[in-house]
Amino acid sequence: MLESNLMAGNQPIPADLSQLKYGQSVTDGCIGWDTTEAILREAHAKLKDVLPARLPRLAQVHNLRAS
Repeated sequence: MLESNLMAGNQPIPADLSQLKYGQSVTDGCIGWDTTEAILREAHAKLKDVLPARLPRLAQVHNLRAS
């Protein structure tokens, strides 16, 4: 599992909450927006031809379950 936020990493919760950085997690470390975008673009490039090829098979399985 990946967790994504606007800014990478995480931050401690300061006594003065106005010091919190917008878009950065206060719990788990996250990947930032630039990394998220790169991962999604790479996944799209790798899967764009694979997923449509699976649709006929998925439709066939779905029709078998519906009957």
